[in-house]
Amino acid sequence: MSLYFCLDHGFSDQITNKLSILRKTIKYRHSNSLVLPQNKKHMALYFLSYDLRNNRNYEKLYEELKIFNAVKVLESLYCFNRINTSASKLRDYFQNHIDSDDGLIIIEASNWASCNTNGTPNNL
Repeated sequence: MSLYFCLDHGFSDQITNKLSILRKTIKYRHSNSLVLPQNKKHMALYFLSYDLRNNRNYEKLYEELKIFNAVKVLESLYCFNRINTSASKLRDYFQNHIDSDDGLIIIEASNWASCNTNGTPNNL
């Protein structure tokens, strides 16, 4: 159906509404905002790396990583997907599963590359 046919037959309001929705969609997809609409879920890839120092009790951390279906990338580096969370929330969560002197970093990744690893995010 052509645009001229639609305009000649009273469809101009429908076309205007569709164009308005299209503009909003394009603006949303190109915005720099990290805020998503509340009904949208955001899946993200996270990397977790740790240094267990004095006590070196790995079991609590390994059990949690299993629950997260994490993939072992390197000796002390895992990756996993999560929905609607943040690196700081995950840090706070995993901090409960390591000792107070252990080191931990959580990184949200949008791009990655690897070589000679035990696994990759493609294994998720």
